[in-house]
Amino acid sequence: SEFIGENRYAIAHDVFGGIFALTKSGIVYFAPDSLQWENLEISYDGFIEWISTKDLNEFYESFLWDNSGEFFENVAIESGVLVYPFFWAKEYEANSAVKKIVPYQELLEINWDYAKQFEGRD
Repeated sequence: SEFIGENRYAIAHDVFGGIFALTKSGIVYFAPDSLQWENLEISYDGFIEWISTKDLNEFYESFLWDNSGEFFENVAIESGVLVYPFFWAKEYEANSAVKKIVPYQELLEINWDYAKQFEGRD
């Protein structure tokens, strides 16, 4: 995709619309809570070890809500979870946000559209 860019190679995605990509300097993550690419400062090998052996709840702590595991059981591989207010909104609160299962492509398009709108703003 044009959004991922020429020097990033998508290797994984998460249910929230986050994308993990490989770059020359390691793994970066398109974070749905900041709508920016963040350097995870790990190698590809480190990434594989992390996702297969570590507890990911710490990484996703601000995204999870009470009983979120039960909700995820209903999310198909080609779907994602859209929350409103969005993760990046100051009004976002995990337990009270509205959650909806949507096609993953739709979730990506929403995140990318907002990221483009916010690009260059501080």
